[in-house]
Amino acid sequence: MNTYDIRLIVMDMDGTLLSSQQSISAENMKALALAQQQGIKIALCTGRLPGDASLYAVQAGLPEIAILSLNGSYCLHKPHGQAYTNHVLDDKALETCVKILIAEKSEFACYAQNSFIEYADEDDTDKVSVLAGMKKNCEGAPKYYMGMEEINRFRNSGINKISCYERDRERLPYLCRALEGVLGIEVTSSWAQSIEIMPKGINKGLAVRELAETLGLARENVMTFGDYDNDVTMIDYAGLGVAMSNATDSVKAVADYVTLSNDEDGVADAIRRFALK
Repeated sequence: MNTYDIRLIVMDMDGTLLSSQQSISAENMKALALAQQQGIKIALCTGRLPGDASLYAVQAGLPEIAILSLNGSYCLHKPHGQAYTNHVLDDKALETCVKILIAEKSEFACYAQNSFIEYADEDDTDKVSVLAGMKKNCEGAPKYYMGMEEINRFRNSGINKISCYERDRERLPYLCRALEGVLGIEVTSSWAQSIEIMPKGINKGLAVRELAETLGLARENVMTFGDYDNDVTMIDYAGLGVAMSNATDSVKAVADYVTLSNDEDGVADAIRRFALK
């Protein structure tokens, strides 16, 4: 018998709600529709840009759900709607991080609301333009290939996060150590060959908590799904945190339940098991 009182379901996208083919399965859509029919609120919480996440929400028949994008730093009440949260990196922290990443020859992009900038010297735009991990999070978004001077001008609108890509995964711990002394940031990861630099204290867990409080819900009423390290805070916060079977050990360690994989309709399985009456 289901003893949970779930009133808000929040899902990561890549590796969680989306299959390996970057689509939402019919079973997942059916389970989400049933949850909405029972009055349960739905939200997406993703590292992706808001426009990209919004497209998926609308295509899945979820035109009124909250979009917690860019790891919770830029949040919308509904797809393509107005932002109610916009957390950005401090200017000094941004400048310091960018200088370190350039010195380390890291491939990186700065995300600002619904646009992103890929850093490139004049002779390496081809190199950064093939960063699949960044591209997959930015479908339909304006793209810029800029040097440091242009980044400095662009940051007037506020940079929500920096994503760094390393072809050699063994360089990631070294890069994290190089960033350790920078004040005003925290470092997380959304996939195996990247790290993401966020404003200090800004993460998915905070975004989910703030959404729940706005809706007048306790954490016991919240169900979250995730698969990678940037999902840990929201899995840990929720009354029912669900890890995908394809999740990292750090996510599984804080989860209350491990469901099927993202290619086996794991979201639908757990919703039917714990959320639906």
